[in-house]
Amino acid sequence: YFIQSNLRMDCKYVEDVTEDWILKQCSLTHSDICVVEEISIPGSIRQKISGGLGSSLVSCLSLRYLDISRNNINTLDGLQYCKALETINVYYNNISKLSEVLRLAQNPNLREIDVRLNPVSVMSTEYRLMLVHALTSLTMLDKVAVTDKDRMLSLKYHSTDQANQLTGSHNDGVQAHDYRYER
Repeated sequence: YFIQSNLRMDCKYVEDVTEDWILKQCSLTHSDICVVEEISIPGSIRQKISGGLGSSLVSCLSLRYLDISRNNINTLDGLQYCKALETINVYYNNISKLSEVLRLAQNPNLREIDVRLNPVSVMSTEYRLMLVHALTSLTMLDKVAVTDKDRMLSLKYHSTDQANQLTGSHNDGVQAHDYRYER
């Protein structure tokens, strides 16, 4: 039997994310914040982060893993403070600008990032090439290993693209191939 419920659950959107809010969500104390290595705050049907994290993670000096998937985040501003960050999951958010993801170039230890199901990940066929080029320490992008072939294609594409910008010609050399769904 199928029973339909008229119960409607409204989702609460958290727009002003603060360090105190992070502490409460993760059951941490102020003395924990400097040494915490993992934070997981995926969105749910009851609550989602909207906008961004701002400076809420400034004190997270040891943070290596961050899961902020399934929220309504549209900016990654503030993550540049997390220099120890190795893995970030921003799967299924609302990031629409490549410049937001490129902010992560300031995180020298970043190895893995999952940006799938964000508008930016489907906007451009060059998306993967650009991220592999800018985030040089990546080993995994969108749950797919970054290979030597990815790095070579990225270098070829960017060197050809930069040369063409200087000469004003079109990119007749390396064509951006949409290989996001291959493999």
